[in-house]
Amino acid sequence: MKSEHFGGENAPLHASDLRHPSAQQLAALSEFFKMQEFGRFAVTLTSAAKVPKHLTSHSVISASIKKRWEELATRMNPMPTEVAFIFEALERTDELIQNYFSPTFVNIAQNAVPVHYGLLNKSSGDPTLEIADCWATSS
Repeated sequence: MKSEHFGGENAPLHASDLRHPSAQQLAALSEFFKMQEFGRFAVTLTSAAKVPKHLTSHSVISASIKKRWEELATRMNPMPTEVAFIFEALERTDELIQNYFSPTFVNIAQNAVPVHYGLLNKSSGDPTLEIADCWATSS
């Protein structure tokens, strides 16, 4: 898809740079997302949220992501036997991700399923982040 519609297989693809996509580019993206088993979700916490004193906002967010994944996974067929969370590597969040997401298990249908996490630099050109970026921007 990238080689045909977005300047080459190795060209970076970021939705924020796609200001005026052609009809062919939109059709290619639409077809890609129809055919891929891909999902993205987020948990947010505003600065006005009241977090109990014995918790941190980071622990609330990581627990909420885990819980949301457990809810979504029950809709999958077949049920996942392991899960991967991929985060964009950022100097300000890398340590927080390591502290609050490792080690982690999610409970799916009363089974503890291991969660792996990864940090990817956007500059790596890895398609995982390109797809997530494109999905988030177009949603």
